[in-house]
Amino acid sequence: MSNLDAKLSELSDVGGFLGTCLVDHESGMVLAAIGGSESFDLDAAAAGGTEIMRSTNMAMRLMGGREQCEDILVSWPSQHHLIRVVPKDNGLFLLLALRTEVSNLALARRRLLLTADSVQI
Repeated sequence: MSNLDAKLSELSDVGGFLGTCLVDHESGMVLAAIGGSESFDLDAAAAGGTEIMRSTNMAMRLMGGREQCEDILVSWPSQHHLIRVVPKDNGLFLLLALRTEVSNLALARRRLLLTADSVQI
């Protein structure tokens, strides 16, 4: 298991865990991933997260801002997707996907922040 996989596996005990991945938001390339299944396509979630990051950053530029997004929550009836920018490297983000009915968003967001802060490439 690589260091990145070990870091991501720390998120697998968050309630409702479906999967997590480290993504390059310029290319959409998944650098490391844990989870996913036949019914949950983690690569598709990463691609969607990439588009959300691009749109959010473009919106900030259009508003004249220079800040970069820190985190994003996308909710559907059955899933939550939390996106957290890795602060030490502007080009990467973590995506954590959870089942809505059993997840604790406050705990998940905190765990994702701690993991993102400790990722080293």
